[in-house]
Amino acid sequence: MYTDHDAESAIDNADNSARIIRDIGAVDAVVVTSANHVARAVRDFAEAGVHVLGI
Repeated sequence: MYTDHDAESAIDNADNSARIIRDIGAVDAVVVTSANHVARAVRDFAEAGVHVLGI
């Protein structure tokens, strides 16, 4: 399991998670969040360079 303990915002989490995703050799991810946060989370990860499926 990989966990980001350093993020202070959703954007920080996307950036930090993108680094982790690249470090382990993954190319995409699934983001699980609340319904009102999905669009923003997907956008934040896309801007961090990670293709995600938001659910």
